[in-house]
Amino acid sequence: MLSTTNNKASRARAAKSAFAFALVVASMVVAMLALFTQIGLVTAVTNTVNGIALSIQVQGVCNPILSNTLVNFGSVQPGSFAPTANAVNIQDSGSVASNIVLYSTSTTTGNWVYLSNSFLVSNTVWDVRYHSGAIVGNQLTNSITTDTKINVATSGSGNTLYFGVNIPAGQAPGTYTQGITVEFSC
Repeated sequence: MLSTTNNKASRARAAKSAFAFALVVASMVVAMLALFTQIGLVTAVTNTVNGIALSIQVQGVCNPILSNTLVNFGSVQPGSFAPTANAVNIQDSGSVASNIVLYSTSTTTGNWVYLSNSFLVSNTVWDVRYHSGAIVGNQLTNSITTDTKINVATSGSGNTLYFGVNIPAGQAPGTYTQGITVEFSC
């Protein structure tokens, strides 16, 4: 009779262990579901009476490649401009196409800066076309919400952005700098 009692006790402990293990696994699934939902990887969750059925959409990635990341406009006189002719090539070697968001990240204002001198971020222009003798294009801003509406395919052919700058009349001499962020939205 003792062995039967021990077997029943062993089976009861095994059943409790299996139940505890199932609870741990279920808790891990729920935690992973919460994490995937938070970072936007889970698009739909369906609960059933007997358990949880999960579906997940794995998103592709975009992989930006920029060439010529240092644009030097050279020496430009105050009151004149460097034409929209300085190229930066942009490619996407990822698995999905992407849109480009472009904005200035210099200091807190995005302006051109040299020591205590500066001039406005809006003096920088960009365009998808080359302009050899003109300052033509879209004014740069420091707003990260400015979508260029430029789509970069994954084919590797990429796009080219051309930059120009207008130097205000009376601007103090110096080597001014400005940082630009090219952000891929995919």
